[in-house]
Parts: sequence; C-alpha cells; structure tokens
Amino acid sequence: MTREACKADLARTVSGCPNIEFIDLPDGFYNGDQSCQLLRQELQARCPHIRKMKYNEGGEQSLETLLQGYWQELISIELNKIQIEPSILRQVFGMLPRLKKLTITGVSWLNDSTFHDAPGIPNFPALESLTLTKCHGVTANGLAQYLYNPMCSGRLRTLILKDCGSIPVPSLHIILQAAVNLKTLEYFATVSASLPLDPIPPMTSYTLHKLNFEVTSSSANQVYPPSASCYQYLANSLIANCLPALRQLYVRDPEFPEVLTLAPPIRPFSEAPPPMFNQPLEVYSKGLDELDWIFTSIMPPEAQGRRASVSVGRPLSSYSAHKGLGPQWGGDARKSIVVPNGFGGFLAVPADNDGRPRSAGHMAPSGGFGHGYSNSLGGREPSPRASWMSHAGREKRASRADLWR
Repeated sequence: MTREACKADLARTVSGCPNIEFIDLPDGFYNGDQSCQLLRQELQARCPHIRKMKYNEGGEQSLETLLQGYWQELISIELNKIQIEPSILRQVFGMLPRLKKLTITGVSWLNDSTFHDAPGIPNFPALESLTLTKCHGVTANGLAQYLYNPMCSGRLRTLILKDCGSIPVPSLHIILQAAVNLKTLEYFATVSASLPLDPIPPMTSYTLHKLNFEVTSSSANQVYPPSASCYQYLANSLIANCLPALRQLYVRDPEFPEVLTLAPPIRPFSEAPPPMFNQPLEVYSKGLDELDWIFTSIMPPEAQGRRASVSVGRPLSSYSAHKGLGPQWGGDARKSIVVPNGFGGFLAVPADNDGRPRSAGHMAPSGGFGHGYSNSLGGREPSPRASWMSHAGREKRASRADLWR
C-alpha cells in the first residue's frame, strides 16, 4: 500500500539514495503511468546505478528514454507486450554495455530478423541469459543464426523457452548445436500431435548441465498422449550419450526414470553391444495431477552389460539418518522421525528441539487419537508430561496436528 499510494514520498526517498541498484517500484512506473512521472525523473537524475528494470505495455516512451544515456549499468531487462520498432530496440540495447539478462514476453512482432545483423544498427547484444515467452515469430533457425556469432554463443549460459509455437521439440537439436557453452536449458511446451516418423537428429550438447523438459499434451484424456513421443525422443538422446554433461533433469512424465534404466532391445545378428545409459543423473519427475517433484537418482552400472541402479526419492523410501528426509521434505530444515501410519506406509512427524520425540503417541490418519507413553523401552505407563489430559499436552498435540491440515 505504501508503494502504490506514497509515490511522492518514494520520489523524495530515492533522491537521497544515489547508490541504489535494485528497487521495487509501483506498477504504474512500468507501464508509463503519469502519476509516476516525478518518481521516474528523480530516479533517472539521482540514481544512475540501477541494475534491473521492467517495461510493460504502455511504457514504450520510458524505454526510449534509455537512448538519452540513463541507467547504462543495467544488467537485466524485462519486456512485456512492448510495441516498439525493432531498430529502436536495437539502438536501446546498444546503449547498455553491461546487459546480461533479457526477458521478452508476449511480443508478437519479434521474429528472426530481430536478431539479424543490419548496417548502421547495433548488433543484438551477447547475453548470458535469454528468456522468450509466447514469442511465436522466433524459430530455432533464427536463434541458431544469432548464436553463430562466436561472441554470442560463447557467452550464453541460460536459455528459457516457454510456449514458443515456432520452436517445436524436433528443432531443439539445432539450438543445442549452435549454443556451444550452454549450461541450462528450460523448455516448456504444449503439444497436440506426436513427433513425425522421420528420423530426427538427437539433442546433442557437451556442456548442458541442467535441462527442464516440461512437455505436456493439450488433452489429458487421450489414450496415447502426444507428449509420450517427445519424452521417447529425449530418452533416445540420453541413451545415445549425446548429453554427457547433463546432471539434472526435470520432466513432466512420472515414468521417465524407468524408461532410462530399461535394457534396450538387442538387434538380431549384431555383435555390437546395445547402447546403455551410463552417466549419473538426478531426475525430477512430476505428473499432471501432482504438486511436488519426485526425485530419482540414477547411477551408471559398474560393469558393462549391467543395468543402471535407481534410487527413488519418494517420501516413503528416502529417509536417511544423516541427511533427514531428502529435498522433497525440506532437507535439513526440518527434523522429523518416521512412524507407521497403519496402512503399510509411513508418516514423518516433526520432532522436538533435541531431535527425538518425548512420547510415542501420534494422531491416527483416520482422525482418531493414540495414547501417550513414556520413552522407556519397557514402560507402558502414560507420560504425565505429554498426557492428553494436561494443558501442555493438548497444546503440543494441537500444534503437531496443524502441520497435517
């Protein structure tokens, strides 16, 4: 409320902060609202070291003011539904020598020609991180041509593509081939048709360390979802050892870890051994109806011809006395113990400050209550300290039960 209502006070505040680098501004500042004009003037005149700025639809004139030399130390820019001439945008980028991160969302006019070199216009900047969201005019060939510049391909480390209709799954190998130093690729797409039967070159990268491959089908009620062919294409690329540096993988297919560890079929009359997945990999999988990622650790086989070992990080089997319950339970941030739930599974109950519970009584999953007993091995007497009849016991049980709501 202070940020949106006290714009004059914010203008007086920033006038006394000449070394400020990051600031949370009112929403109207990003879309050219006249009520933020005084704040914008003070920020441009008094704060030359701003590092991050955002421009939404309606803030085109504010974006053009960068041509006057304001905020030349910007390292991150977000453009959301901006309507501006590509040549002017390139000139704006030419005024920002330290620009490293660029995020473009919902810009319909953006296409491959925006990345092309043109006489008299500054080149598209070499970035460390590029994010394109709903930019349907950009293709994989356009990005590859941009990355053919050794300065651009050598600097780009992170590439995020979200719902870009002109960059389908079969064209990802073109981008990976051009991005020679890429470390992180995040790809989000919704597909309505399976991949063609024609052979597709595998996704190949010798530097990619993290991959978010979140492909979903447009209809969840299909017997053979189109996304299955995309995940099979990814599995084939991994089994062919085309991504040797990959260590973290996020997929929206809960059965994907099992696909990697299945033994491939043996070709008849072939003396060569079938390809096997032989690299350590952390797979985080999640179905369409799941909220949390399921962690699976895949280790390469120790001997040739043997299957890779799989360690699934589901909450029922990832307990470690030294490391706790694993990342899906918050890691070391919460100390817990594992107790039976009466149905063949286990529950994690938060422990006290000393890391051990003071009684063995727990609330049953069906809503009933257990009995509090002492911690002694042979004692079966109710513990007076944790008794349900005492006020302290009721408070402890109530606070513990709230964690499961």
